[in-house]
Amino acid sequence: MRLRVSRKIDRPRLGPTCLLVALAILACAGTVGAADKVYTIDTDPVRLGIKAMEKGDIVEAKARFEEAIANNHEVHRALFGLAEIALREGRYPDAEAHYRQSATAGGGKFPVANAGLGLLLLRLGRTLEAAQEFDAALAADSSLWRAHYGKARLLLADGEWEKAKKELDRGAGLHGLAEGEEKYRYGMALYQLGTGDVDAAETSALLAMHLDPTDPEYGTLVARIYERKNNPVLAINAYEQALATPGMTPTAPMLRNLGELYREEKRFNDARDVLLKAVRTDSTYAPALRDLGDLYRLADQHDNAARAYLRYILIEREDLEALLNLADSCYEIRRFAQATEAAKTARQLDPESRDARFQFARSGIYSRDADIKAEAAQLMARLPADLPWKANDLVALAAWQTSAKNYAEAIESLDRAAALDPGQSNIYFQRGIINLRMSKPDLAVADFRKATELNPDTAANFLNLGIAHYQAGDIPQAVPAFRRAVELDPDNAMPRLLLAQVLAATDQLADAETEYRKALDLDPTNAKAMRGIGFCSIRRADYRAAVDSYRDATRIEPDNADGWAGLGSAYLGLNDLAEAEAAFARARAIDPQNIMMNKGTELLNQAKAAGKENQ
Repeated sequence: MRLRVSRKIDRPRLGPTCLLVALAILACAGTVGAADKVYTIDTDPVRLGIKAMEKGDIVEAKARFEEAIANNHEVHRALFGLAEIALREGRYPDAEAHYRQSATAGGGKFPVANAGLGLLLLRLGRTLEAAQEFDAALAADSSLWRAHYGKARLLLADGEWEKAKKELDRGAGLHGLAEGEEKYRYGMALYQLGTGDVDAAETSALLAMHLDPTDPEYGTLVARIYERKNNPVLAINAYEQALATPGMTPTAPMLRNLGELYREEKRFNDARDVLLKAVRTDSTYAPALRDLGDLYRLADQHDNAARAYLRYILIEREDLEALLNLADSCYEIRRFAQATEAAKTARQLDPESRDARFQFARSGIYSRDADIKAEAAQLMARLPADLPWKANDLVALAAWQTSAKNYAEAIESLDRAAALDPGQSNIYFQRGIINLRMSKPDLAVADFRKATELNPDTAANFLNLGIAHYQAGDIPQAVPAFRRAVELDPDNAMPRLLLAQVLAATDQLADAETEYRKALDLDPTNAKAMRGIGFCSIRRADYRAAVDSYRDATRIEPDNADGWAGLGSAYLGLNDLAEAEAAFARARAIDPQNIMMNKGTELLNQAKAAGKENQ
């Protein structure tokens, strides 16, 4: 399967607010509501919180803002301060809550909170909500630069370049560049990049990054510009420089984009590490999860890939190619149920997708659900042979076809498997079994001989080779095959029984009886071994021993006609005609066509007739 990956650099979104300016605004604004405690200029917790943020002491700033809220002092401003802290730390849900609380506490007279909320919503891609907040802010204060900047960002996102520039210039003209210069430069960089002036965009973006090195979006834009210039090394350096900046709180999109660059440069370990960091930063950021899955899959780490794709699919449920990649990775680690489920969902999204049908077929053929297995098998038969089937898939298909007694189709599937992987012994083993069922022992001999050549240490290969020789009438060749099976699996009674059987058939009675007794030692309740010992005892005229062996056999398998027929023959050897007749009668009741019984009955009748003549 070809690797399916997406390549998309996330559009830079609005970074954190310029704290010094924004908090200066709120410090100078009038108080809304009455405080529970009166403060001086030196004890004002909001003022102290702003100073702490200026010094980079976020812990102290947070404590001061919370103190203000607890004492009902400048609550709207304190909440705004907490929102700015949460934004800087990448805690966007908390930032959103605090911005909304700030706007509400301000009673419609604190539009900077609406503007701050709008910029956050813009960062989160919620553009319609962002536009509403900017409109609300401007309705309260038409000179609010942050709101004009936000509207410019919306226009830039829509490709309305000239309208966006006018909005940027309008906002800058209201208060000059002393307020929010880094945002103006960033906005201009987006405008210049959009209009094709890449060099000017680079200058503006670098200036914005210099003015506020802690905003991850400024570093992201610089890197994006270097990508535009086909200079991935500089793009990576820009990201790494930004990440190394004290106070920087990277966003998941930023980290994801860096991961993409690392991968393109074949720095796969670095790509993995930074994508994992992106996921830790935002566990719901789907693009990073998908890229991580793609990266693991490229490295054949399918267990990790499956986990990443599964988390991605829980977020993006209708991504066809991700579902196919998930199915492929699950298949590779033999999680066939999960692979089948992913492929099933992919087929529901696109019933005509050949890849979806392929993934369903090759995983479903291993399903424990009979209906799914049957559907997969029928689908496999219809799909083109040039798809990347694996030999094991065709062996599994052949197994299903064999169970359905479609032997010719099973042989065809195994022939295809052998063409794909001629060194897999299981293919020839399965084909040999089918040829035995089709009464083609000569073909079975060739298959099992090939299986033994490829896998000479497996007893089952030699056991079935012996059976094939026996069915083909080549009993002398069956003997060494069974002997090798016994050597490879000495604790298994079955090979010994079959070896004993062919030894007995070639009048090697002593060796045959030895193997029967060894089989009985391994399985003391094996009635077949008991009957074999009984047969050998009859052949050496030890009828009493034969009676004992056949008696034991009939107690274990009272419904086996061979056991009663053998017992009858043993009694006949002892000239105990009454017991012989009773035993033969039991055999006849079970199987009227039993050869040993019919032959024994004939001899019994002769003996009875001879007895009458001698009377």
